[in-house]
Amino acid sequence: MIELGVAVFLIGVMFALVLPSLVNLLTPGAQEEAMLLHDVVNFCFRRAKINQRTVYLQLNVDTETYTILDMERDETGLKEVPVFQDRELPSSSAIVDVMDGRGYRYNTGKIRIPFSPMAVAEDFYIHLGPDPEITRTLIIKRYGGKSEIEDGEVVVSKEQLEEYKRSEQYGTSKF
Repeated sequence: MIELGVAVFLIGVMFALVLPSLVNLLTPGAQEEAMLLHDVVNFCFRRAKINQRTVYLQLNVDTETYTILDMERDETGLKEVPVFQDRELPSSSAIVDVMDGRGYRYNTGKIRIPFSPMAVAEDFYIHLGPDPEITRTLIIKRYGGKSEIEDGEVVVSKEQLEEYKRSEQYGTSKF
């Protein structure tokens, strides 16, 4: 009877040690969310380039959804045409915030990231993780529409902010 009790105890201890790892395997985290958004950014860039029109990636921080919008011109003017309905991000983590190239953080509402046929309008940093902790950052580069995933929180560097302030194309040095 003692041997059976020891065996059950050891199985219980092993189960307790393995259970958190199993939960992490079954629940997608910030890495999966970052990979999905990375693929969506590449899709937006390619779509804008192939169709020769502006495409927007619209992120809704409140509902954890995203959609892609095409800008089409007809005789009445410009109109937004959704490529598909809002899709949920497949994760237990969240979009903590989105930072633009000027260092402004958007942590509520909808954020639109434009993709022109030539490049993205400005740098964006999408911070992902269990709110308020940031475990991954998806960086969307200004030129060429390229993106990369970094561990932890990545923010706009002081050099980039100074360049942004000096550039006449993206604003004046007075904020």
